[in-house]
Amino acid sequence: MTDTTPVVRFSYITDGDSDSMTRSEVTAVLVDVLVSVEVTMGLEPPTITPATKPIGDLPLFCSIISEDTTVALFIRLGLEASVDENPFISNRQACSVDQIVDRLCTLLEAKATG
Repeated sequence: MTDTTPVVRFSYITDGDSDSMTRSEVTAVLVDVLVSVEVTMGLEPPTITPATKPIGDLPLFCSIISEDTTVALFIRLGLEASVDENPFISNRQACSVDQIVDRLCTLLEAKATG
């Protein structure tokens, strides 16, 4: 099922119209960043599903790599990176792509209303 709920305005990217990013678009950005990281490390592009946990499921992807990936991801989404925010880990547990997207959407909504 595709969610088309708007997440955040992207007026800084567009000509000022009220464009927003859907959950599917946030997922696409996350997957693109994850694939880019794996390819940059010399690996084959991985198959990524909503259940994929980057930390644990993707070769060479660890908590240290997730920090750099968070920065790249936040830049792509227009979010401010924080040393306290790592969407790949929650309560000391690795998050799935679906959980990461939930967290990113929450951050984008907070930015849009804040």
